[in-house]
Amino acid sequence: MNRRNGFHYATGFFTAMILAGCMDFGGHGEDLEASRDNLVAPPVTCPDRDLDGICDNVDNCPDDENPDQRDTDGNGLGDACDCPDIDGDFICDFADNCPAWKNPDQNDTDGDGIGDACDSACPDIDGDKICNDVDNCPEWGNPFQEDTDGDGIGDACECPDADKDTVCDPDDNCPHHPNLGQEDVDLDGLGDACDACADGDGDLVCDIDDICPAVPNPDQLDTDGDGIGDVCEELPPPPPPPPCSDVDGDLVCDIDDNCVDIPNPDQLDADGDGIGDVCEELPPPPPPPPCSDVDGDLVCDIDDNCVDIPNPDQLDGDLDGIGDACELPPPPPPPPPCSDVDGDLVCDIDDNCVDIPNPDQLDGDLDGFGDACDCIDKDRDFICDVDDFCPFTVVPELTVPAVSLWFNRYALVDGDPVFDTGGVKGQPAPRLYTLEDTRGCSCEQIIAALNLGQGMLDHGCSISTMEFWISQVNE
Repeated sequence: MNRRNGFHYATGFFTAMILAGCMDFGGHGEDLEASRDNLVAPPVTCPDRDLDGICDNVDNCPDDENPDQRDTDGNGLGDACDCPDIDGDFICDFADNCPAWKNPDQNDTDGDGIGDACDSACPDIDGDKICNDVDNCPEWGNPFQEDTDGDGIGDACECPDADKDTVCDPDDNCPHHPNLGQEDVDLDGLGDACDACADGDGDLVCDIDDICPAVPNPDQLDTDGDGIGDVCEELPPPPPPPPCSDVDGDLVCDIDDNCVDIPNPDQLDADGDGIGDVCEELPPPPPPPPCSDVDGDLVCDIDDNCVDIPNPDQLDGDLDGIGDACELPPPPPPPPPCSDVDGDLVCDIDDNCVDIPNPDQLDGDLDGFGDACDCIDKDRDFICDVDDFCPFTVVPELTVPAVSLWFNRYALVDGDPVFDTGGVKGQPAPRLYTLEDTRGCSCEQIIAALNLGQGMLDHGCSISTMEFWISQVNE
């Protein structure tokens, strides 16, 4: 009998005996343990590929021996086959913010995606990839360390900003209320966020009390008492038609209308003949020439230097008696005495873009490949197909985030190649990732490739997932 099967059934047998009151060990656990090796269990009567005494149809790791069926994360997949975990903290390496250091709590005080357990060499509380001890603004993300006045204090934290909305207090129209956009609907210099009386139409009546907040009405007239100011009510109906016949409907009585059948409310009459301009007859067309004129260009055929094609100007640049309009175009240049697949008159052996016509042979980056064929990007993800690891990327993504984009989670939510993150209002993203970093792969493609869970689909890819993917595709 297989020892592992024997152990499994022996344990079950002992348990059944104890529950039935048939055995009493008097609290001596060591006697129970010693007895297990001497028990004989019936053979396994179901498929058990890993021989751990658990039938395959209920084994949470049918190919990896795990008689204890431990499932730390409760996902239905036993720890023995769940994911790689080199530090043994029950966090999968690709999601572990310290994959080589045991840290099951995943604490990350500075929010930079690197766990505290392995971040002591370079703490970075603002997440701008600059260590605190050399960061000229350690509490404000400023990866480029701009310091315009050279005083050792970064521009990002140079000015006082009581409400932390990244607008300096002297310039902030609400210095104690975060309002990054500095909205001021009534242009009174006091931001809407702290303006107790916003007045969008400038009629000195607060919008909250204004019965017509978009149109100035300091008198607040409301003739019909419906709570909507008179100036906001619908426009009055058009004036009634005149009490007379008005065939063309231009509000001018026919008896006074200088153009009865065609609307002309302005009654313009440039020549003063009593007939409106819109009713004046058009001048007759010019009479045909008193001769044959096949092409109708008003030049008699006998004098026409291009009888069958209209050319009233009779231009004849080469003075050969045949009008330019009738001259045959020059023949095309002869083909080059060599193979020229794209027909751009540049021999293939010298052509820097053999399959796409480019007679100018422009090569902006001097890499030997013509600009016309230097970067083909079929999925339009800003990554040339030759470098694209995911050839069918959709920007913006269709399925991620399914719920909302969290802070320190990333996805392509607009039309550019830079990954967006939820972030905190007024604070920059802790990391910056682009499609160039991920070799043209979106978050949803990374999730599919790594077989990640619903949490990533709902809220975007984590920093550790992004870093793991980038390290793999750029090896």
